[in-house]
Amino acid sequence: MAQVKYSKALVKRAIRHQVRKALGTLYWIALALLGASFVFGVIRGQHDWFFGLTGTILVQACLVPLIAIRMRTNASLARLIALGGEGVSIDMNSGRFRAISALGSIDLPLSRITTVTCSPDYWLLKSGRSTMMMLPTADIPWPTVDAWLNELRRAGAKVE
Repeated sequence: MAQVKYSKALVKRAIRHQVRKALGTLYWIALALLGASFVFGVIRGQHDWFFGLTGTILVQACLVPLIAIRMRTNASLARLIALGGEGVSIDMNSGRFRAISALGSIDLPLSRITTVTCSPDYWLLKSGRSTMMMLPTADIPWPTVDAWLNELRRAGAKVE
């Protein structure tokens, strides 16, 4: 079993990444086009109902990622504080994912993990439609990380 430590900065960075990825490229393109339309209306001195509608939608579309990040960050940091600075023991072998911490333990088949998004210092493990787990990998030796990736691929997870 490998021992991993979570930090506040790492949790925040992973959540921002996850929300940006969950919203998708089309969301950000639509937001840019909406913003350009609004700016064009300001430049033209437009003050009709379409301009007001565009501005209202733009404000709401900008709030969606901010609110999602804030809500997920608060929930995740509450769990991090509950850990009390202790690490989490992680193991992936024999087709199982096991995590043991001061908060409890989880043991599930690796086949439940559908997608793994790899960043240099953490992985985002997606299980099902909305369950997301963040796994710090910066302090784990490369042979262990490589073995885990192989286990996940064998179990059918898509590694990005």
